[in-house]
Parts: sequence; C-alpha cells; structure tokens
Amino acid sequence: MRTKSILLAAMLTSLAALALASPKLELSWKNPTYTGGTFKNILVLALNGRAVNRAEFEDELVAAISRPGAKASPSYEFIARPEATPIDKNDLRELVRQQNIDAIVVALLTK
Repeated sequence: MRTKSILLAAMLTSLAALALASPKLELSWKNPTYTGGTFKNILVLALNGRAVNRAEFEDELVAAISRPGAKASPSYEFIARPEATPIDKNDLRELVRQQNIDAIVVALLTK
C-alpha cells in the first residue's frame, strides 16, 4: 500500500510539473477586419533554430487545427530547414502558389 501511495504521489507531482511547463501563448494577432470565408489549405510554420522542436510543434498544431473541409500541413513536409536555417521568402512564395495555400499559421518558439 505504501509503495502505491508513493507511486501515486510521484505521478501527480510529474503531472503538475508538466502542466506548469506547458507552452504559453505570449502574443496573438488576428485581423479584426477580416470578412472572408473559412480557410481550406493551411500551412503551419514554426520558427526557431531547432529542427526537431519545430517538427514536433508543427505536428501538434496541425492536429489541433485540423477539421473537416480544411487541410493543415506542417511546413517541414515542403521546406527542408536544418538547424537555424532561415526561410527563403521566394521559396515560401512559390510553395504558397504551388500548393494553393490560403492561410499560414506562424509561431515563434521561444523556450
């Protein structure tokens, strides 16, 4: 019984630590005058220096915003960006045109 209590306390402590360490939205912007329709093809683009963190974040955000009638895709499927490599604006414009992307969700990962 004592072992179960200790294990339960350890699990609860771990969950509390995870909740405190979860990402926090520091800044958000939305065009208040937008009157167009819904978006059909969304590109999720995370900005930071670590490729593995970008990919994980993009996958999670794609899963969170996907819905019937709309396709969300992570940027790493289209743009190869090794560690700390900047995005070429011309490549991004070409991607948007070729893939008929009508919205881009951009996030800067700070921690």
